[in-house]
This record gives sequence, structure tokens and C-alpha cells, in this order.
Amino acid sequence: MSITNNGVLIGYMANDPVTKTVKNNLITNFRIGVPSLRKDQNGETITDWLYITAFGKVAENIAKLGAKGRHIALEVMTYDDFSTQGQMFTNIICFFKYSIFDLSKFII
Repeated sequence: MSITNNGVLIGYMANDPVTKTVKNNLITNFRIGVPSLRKDQNGETITDWLYITAFGKVAENIAKLGAKGRHIALEVMTYDDFSTQGQMFTNIICFFKYSIFDLSKFII
């Protein structure tokens, strides 16, 4: 496992968070949709769908506050994982900061 990037992701939650406890550690998994800079042949923005895993207090709070369709900003780190079949997967994990907010409150 090698850390490749740190960054901020801003998007919409694609599903309700799923939380489980493993060896007394809380883990929350969910998916977010992030608009890409790429466009399709019709000129529409392509959405990238990313799987996120959060741990500890961040996982607890995302499980309480997060829901499908909520706008979310996450500080994340990624690492590459190589499977036994030679495939590479990029895992995105969130230990640090997050914000979940309702954009309808900001619409004028």
C-alpha cells in the first residue's frame, strides 16, 4: 500500500452511508458523484462515481448526518491496491475533515 494523493472531493452522496464495526472500529462506506472536467459527445458534464471509506469519528458523523443526495466535501487520501489478478484499484479513505450541507439554504 502506498499513499499517492491527498485532496478535497466535493460532490453529492449517491447512497445512504453503510456503517459497520470491525474490531471496535467504526467504518462507514458510501459513494459520491463528482462532476468531471470531461464532457460526453452531447456536451454534457460526465459524473465520476467514487467509493469512499471513512473511519472513527468522521465515520460516525457521516453516518448520522449523511444521506443520499446530500452535498458533501471531504478531505481524503488515496492509495493504490493491487489485486491477486494484477488489477489495480484506487482506494479513497477519509480520516480528516468533512462537511455535509444543504444547498437549498444558499439558493436565492
